[in-house]
Amino acid sequence: MKRIFHCPKCGIEKEFEEGLLRDRGLELTKCPKCGAWMAKGPLPLEPPDPKELAGLRKALSAVKEAIARQRPESIEALRAEIARTHAEIARLQEQAAPKPDVEALLKDAVGEAKRLEEELREREVNLAALRKQEEALTARLASLERAEREAKSRALEAQLHQPWPGEKELTEALRKWKAKHAEAFEKAVTEWHEQARAVGGVAGSPPGIDEILRRAWAQAWAAK
Repeated sequence: MKRIFHCPKCGIEKEFEEGLLRDRGLELTKCPKCGAWMAKGPLPLEPPDPKELAGLRKALSAVKEAIARQRPESIEALRAEIARTHAEIARLQEQAAPKPDVEALLKDAVGEAKRLEEELREREVNLAALRKQEEALTARLASLERAEREAKSRALEAQLHQPWPGEKELTEALRKWKAKHAEAFEKAVTEWHEQARAVGGVAGSPPGIDEILRRAWAQAWAAK
Protein backbone atom coordinates (compact mmCIF):
# COMPACT_ATOMS: atom_id res chain seq x y z
CA MET A 1 0.00 0.00 0.00
CA LYS A 2 1.25 3.48 -0.86
CA ARG A 3 0.77 6.74 1.02
CA ILE A 4 0.99 10.20 -0.51
CA PHE A 5 2.38 13.33 1.18
CA HIS A 6 2.75 16.87 -0.13
CA CYS A 7 4.38 20.17 0.81
CA PRO A 8 1.88 23.04 0.44
CA LYS A 9 4.70 25.58 0.43
CA CYS A 10 6.91 24.04 -2.28
CA GLY A 11 4.22 22.25 -4.29
CA ILE A 12 6.07 18.92 -3.99
CA GLU A 13 4.17 15.62 -3.89
CA LYS A 14 5.83 12.31 -2.96
CA GLU A 15 4.57 8.76 -2.71
CA PHE A 16 5.93 6.22 -0.19
CA GLU A 17 5.42 2.51 0.32
CA GLU A 18 3.79 1.72 3.67
CA GLY A 19 6.61 -0.71 4.53
CA LEU A 20 9.29 1.87 3.76
CA LEU A 21 7.69 4.35 6.16
CA ARG A 22 7.57 1.69 8.88
CA ASP A 23 11.22 0.77 8.35
CA ARG A 24 12.71 4.23 8.02
CA GLY A 25 10.18 6.33 9.92
CA LEU A 26 8.25 9.49 9.17
CA GLU A 27 11.54 11.35 8.73
CA LEU A 28 11.09 10.46 5.06
CA THR A 29 8.10 12.75 4.89
CA LYS A 30 10.12 15.92 5.35
CA CYS A 31 10.05 18.16 2.28
CA PRO A 32 13.26 17.65 0.30
CA LYS A 33 13.25 21.34 -0.61
CA CYS A 34 12.36 23.29 2.54
CA GLY A 35 12.71 20.56 5.20
CA ALA A 36 9.22 21.08 6.66
CA TRP A 37 6.96 18.13 7.49
CA MET A 38 4.81 17.32 4.50
CA ALA A 39 1.04 17.03 4.87
CA LYS A 40 -0.83 13.79 4.22
CA GLY A 41 -2.61 13.34 0.92
CA PRO A 42 -2.01 14.59 -2.62
CA LEU A 43 -1.50 18.23 -3.59
CA PRO A 44 -4.81 20.11 -3.66
CA LEU A 45 -6.13 20.64 -7.15
CA GLU A 46 -5.87 24.18 -8.49
CA PRO A 47 -9.25 25.90 -8.94
CA PRO A 48 -10.26 25.78 -12.60
CA ASP A 49 -10.64 28.77 -14.90
CA PRO A 50 -14.39 29.59 -14.86
CA LYS A 51 -14.26 30.45 -18.57
CA GLU A 52 -12.72 27.07 -19.42
CA LEU A 53 -15.28 25.30 -17.26
CA ALA A 54 -18.17 27.11 -18.92
CA GLY A 55 -16.66 26.48 -22.36
CA LEU A 56 -16.32 22.75 -21.68
CA ARG A 57 -19.91 22.49 -20.50
CA LYS A 58 -21.10 24.30 -23.61
CA ALA A 59 -18.94 22.11 -25.89
CA LEU A 60 -20.15 18.90 -24.23
CA SER A 61 -23.76 20.02 -24.60
CA ALA A 62 -23.16 20.73 -28.30
CA VAL A 63 -21.60 17.28 -28.83
CA LYS A 64 -24.52 15.57 -27.10
CA GLU A 65 -26.91 17.46 -29.36
CA ALA A 66 -24.87 16.41 -32.41
CA ILE A 67 -25.04 12.77 -31.27
CA ALA A 68 -28.80 13.07 -30.87
CA ARG A 69 -29.06 14.47 -34.42
CA GLN A 70 -27.18 11.41 -35.70
CA ARG A 71 -30.05 9.36 -34.24
CA PRO A 72 -27.97 6.36 -33.08
CA GLU A 73 -31.14 4.26 -32.83
CA SER A 74 -31.81 4.77 -36.56
CA ILE A 75 -28.41 3.25 -37.44
CA GLU A 76 -29.70 -0.10 -36.23
CA ALA A 77 -32.74 0.35 -38.45
CA LEU A 78 -30.40 1.10 -41.36
CA ARG A 79 -28.45 -2.10 -40.68
CA ALA A 80 -31.73 -4.05 -40.72
CA GLU A 81 -32.68 -2.42 -44.02
CA ILE A 82 -29.33 -3.41 -45.53
CA ALA A 83 -29.86 -6.99 -44.35
CA ARG A 84 -33.29 -7.04 -46.01
CA THR A 85 -31.81 -5.65 -49.23
CA HIS A 86 -29.13 -8.34 -49.30
CA ALA A 87 -31.81 -10.97 -48.73
CA GLU A 88 -33.73 -9.54 -51.67
CA ILE A 89 -30.55 -9.61 -53.80
CA ALA A 90 -30.03 -13.28 -52.95
CA ARG A 91 -33.66 -14.06 -53.87
CA LEU A 92 -33.39 -12.21 -57.20
CA GLN A 93 -30.08 -13.88 -58.03
CA GLU A 94 -31.82 -17.22 -57.86
CA GLN A 95 -34.35 -15.99 -60.45
CA ALA A 96 -32.11 -13.80 -62.64
CA ALA A 97 -31.06 -15.93 -65.62
CA PRO A 98 -32.37 -15.54 -68.23
CA LYS A 99 -34.98 -12.93 -67.17
CA PRO A 100 -34.11 -9.31 -68.12
CA ASP A 101 -36.81 -7.84 -65.89
CA VAL A 102 -35.43 -9.72 -62.89
CA GLU A 103 -31.88 -8.67 -63.79
CA ALA A 104 -33.02 -5.02 -63.78
CA LEU A 105 -34.53 -5.46 -60.33
CA LEU A 106 -31.34 -7.16 -59.20
CA LYS A 107 -29.21 -4.28 -60.48
CA ASP A 108 -31.41 -1.77 -58.67
CA ALA A 109 -31.22 -3.80 -55.44
CA VAL A 110 -27.40 -4.02 -55.64
CA GLY A 111 -27.20 -0.26 -56.21
CA GLU A 112 -29.51 0.39 -53.29
CA ALA A 113 -27.43 -1.88 -51.06
CA LYS A 114 -24.25 -0.01 -51.96
CA ARG A 115 -25.94 3.34 -51.27
CA LEU A 116 -27.23 2.16 -47.91
CA GLU A 117 -23.85 0.69 -46.94
CA GLU A 118 -22.08 3.93 -47.82
CA GLU A 119 -24.58 5.89 -45.73
CA LEU A 120 -24.10 3.45 -42.86
CA ARG A 121 -20.29 3.76 -42.97
CA GLU A 122 -20.50 7.56 -43.01
CA ARG A 123 -22.91 7.69 -40.09
CA GLU A 124 -20.90 5.16 -38.05
CA VAL A 125 -17.69 7.14 -38.61
CA ASN A 126 -19.40 10.40 -37.61
CA LEU A 127 -21.00 8.84 -34.56
CA ALA A 128 -17.74 7.19 -33.45
CA ALA A 129 -15.92 10.53 -33.74
CA LEU A 130 -18.63 12.28 -31.73
CA ARG A 131 -18.59 9.56 -29.05
CA LYS A 132 -14.82 9.87 -28.74
CA GLN A 133 -15.13 13.65 -28.44
CA GLU A 134 -17.88 13.24 -25.85
CA GLU A 135 -15.71 10.85 -23.82
CA ALA A 136 -12.73 13.24 -23.83
CA LEU A 137 -14.87 16.26 -22.90
CA THR A 138 -16.65 14.33 -20.14
CA ALA A 139 -13.34 13.21 -18.61
CA ARG A 140 -11.87 16.72 -18.73
CA LEU A 141 -15.04 18.26 -17.32
CA ALA A 142 -15.16 15.72 -14.48
CA SER A 143 -11.57 16.61 -13.58
CA LEU A 144 -12.28 20.35 -13.56
CA GLU A 145 -15.51 19.94 -11.62
CA ARG A 146 -13.65 17.90 -8.99
CA ALA A 147 -11.07 20.69 -8.76
CA GLU A 148 -13.91 23.22 -8.48
CA ARG A 149 -15.52 21.27 -5.60
CA GLU A 150 -12.18 20.97 -3.80
CA ALA A 151 -11.53 24.70 -4.19
CA LYS A 152 -14.99 25.55 -2.84
CA SER A 153 -14.48 23.11 0.03
CA ARG A 154 -11.15 24.72 0.94
CA ALA A 155 -12.75 28.17 0.78
CA LEU A 156 -15.54 27.06 3.12
CA GLU A 157 -13.04 25.51 5.53
CA ALA A 158 -11.00 28.72 5.53
CA GLN A 159 -14.18 30.70 6.22
CA LEU A 160 -14.65 28.74 9.45
CA HIS A 161 -11.49 30.37 10.83
CA GLN A 162 -12.44 33.92 9.85
CA PRO A 163 -14.48 36.35 11.98
CA TRP A 164 -18.18 36.08 11.25
CA PRO A 165 -20.45 39.11 10.79
CA GLY A 166 -20.87 40.81 14.16
CA GLU A 167 -18.36 38.54 15.94
CA LYS A 168 -15.98 41.37 16.80
CA GLU A 169 -18.82 43.53 18.06
CA LEU A 170 -20.19 40.67 20.17
CA THR A 171 -16.75 40.00 21.63
CA GLU A 172 -16.42 43.67 22.55
CA ALA A 173 -19.89 43.65 24.13
CA LEU A 174 -19.00 40.57 26.19
CA ARG A 175 -15.71 42.14 27.23
CA LYS A 176 -17.65 45.12 28.58
CA TRP A 177 -20.17 42.77 30.27
CA LYS A 178 -17.28 40.89 31.89
CA ALA A 179 -15.72 44.09 33.17
CA LYS A 180 -19.03 45.30 34.57
CA HIS A 181 -20.84 42.16 35.75
CA ALA A 182 -18.48 39.17 36.04
CA GLU A 183 -17.46 39.84 39.64
CA ALA A 184 -21.04 40.33 40.82
CA PHE A 185 -22.12 37.20 38.90
CA GLU A 186 -19.42 35.02 40.51
CA LYS A 187 -20.21 36.48 43.94
CA ALA A 188 -23.93 35.70 43.54
CA VAL A 189 -23.18 32.10 42.51
CA THR A 190 -20.82 31.63 45.47
CA GLU A 191 -23.40 33.00 47.91
CA TRP A 192 -26.08 30.74 46.45
CA HIS A 193 -23.92 27.65 46.98
CA GLU A 194 -23.14 28.70 50.57
CA GLN A 195 -26.85 29.19 51.34
CA ALA A 196 -27.73 25.89 49.65
CA ARG A 197 -25.21 24.02 51.81
CA ALA A 198 -26.58 25.74 54.91
CA VAL A 199 -30.05 24.34 54.28
CA GLY A 200 -28.78 20.86 53.47
CA GLY A 201 -28.69 21.13 49.68
CA VAL A 202 -31.07 22.30 46.98
CA ALA A 203 -32.17 20.59 43.77
CA GLY A 204 -30.52 22.32 40.83
CA SER A 205 -27.63 24.69 40.45
CA PRO A 206 -27.05 28.27 39.26
CA PRO A 207 -26.45 28.67 35.51
CA GLY A 208 -22.94 28.89 34.19
CA ILE A 209 -21.76 31.52 31.73
CA ASP A 210 -22.66 29.28 28.78
CA GLU A 211 -26.24 28.95 30.03
CA ILE A 212 -26.48 32.69 30.66
CA LEU A 213 -25.36 33.34 27.08
CA ARG A 214 -27.83 30.77 25.72
CA ARG A 215 -30.71 32.37 27.61
CA ALA A 216 -29.73 35.87 26.54
CA TRP A 217 -29.39 34.75 22.92
CA ALA A 218 -32.81 33.05 22.99
CA GLN A 219 -34.43 36.13 24.47
CA ALA A 220 -32.69 38.42 21.98
CA TRP A 221 -34.05 36.41 19.03
CA ALA A 222 -37.51 36.19 20.62
CA ALA A 223 -37.70 39.95 21.14
CA LYS A 224 -39.70 41.90 18.53
